[in-house]
Amino acid sequence: MAWDTAANILNDAAVELGLYATDQTDPFDSTDAAVAQLCRLLKSVGQDLVRDYQWSHLQKEYTFATVPGTGDYALPPDYARLIDQTPWNRSGVMPLVGPLNAQGWQVLRAVTSTGAVGLWFRVVGNRLSLLPVPGTAQHLAYEYISAHWVQPTGQTAPTAETPTDGDDVLCFDRRLLVCALKLSWKKAKGFDASAAQDDFERALSRAQGGDGAAPVLSLNGCRLGPERLLNGVNVPDTGFGT
Repeated sequence: MAWDTAANILNDAAVELGLYATDQTDPFDSTDAAVAQLCRLLKSVGQDLVRDYQWSHLQKEYTFATVPGTGDYALPPDYARLIDQTPWNRSGVMPLVGPLNAQGWQVLRAVTSTGAVGLWFRVVGNRLSLLPVPGTAQHLAYEYISAHWVQPTGQTAPTAETPTDGDDVLCFDRRLLVCALKLSWKKAKGFDASAAQDDFERALSRAQGGDGAAPVLSLNGCRLGPERLLNGVNVPDTGFGT
């Protein structure tokens, strides 16, 4: 997907809002208070979009090897949140059990872990903790949402969560960013934002609807698992559909 630059997003929003009539080369260099506010709002808009939806282009896989005797491991530098049910122990071909809450973690620490099958995990702060502590090297993997939605000028991939230059590439649907930025500016100024809210919600719906791909669901089960939603086991011999 082709993303747009911060300068183009800011200029489109500013011109549509009537802040200025012609594009600026780099709005981040402007000394105008309204443009400076728009630049700050762009940062907030992008960071909010990261948190509010599981965008497919922000999904990443992280793999690491455990160290015998070590139970705590750093999360990736761009970690925003874990994608549920993706942590797996590829050495043992078993899913990691969790994430545990504080109460469950303390129970597990209080009881003996001898003979436990598999690894339990908990995410606190910027660490992923494992119990029982691995006694041998294990190859673990999980998927997560990256906080990096900004590809700084000269970079080939997103490495930041704050745009600072007009040539920075912003990894979100361009119309979604323009509508979100206009809405945020109007709210910050205390203006009527009802029309801008409608525009944003339409843009958000289109962006989310076109994001990634969805599988075909079958009532007869899936090819990658034993689950069957509808077959002779759970359908009555007579009267089905009445």
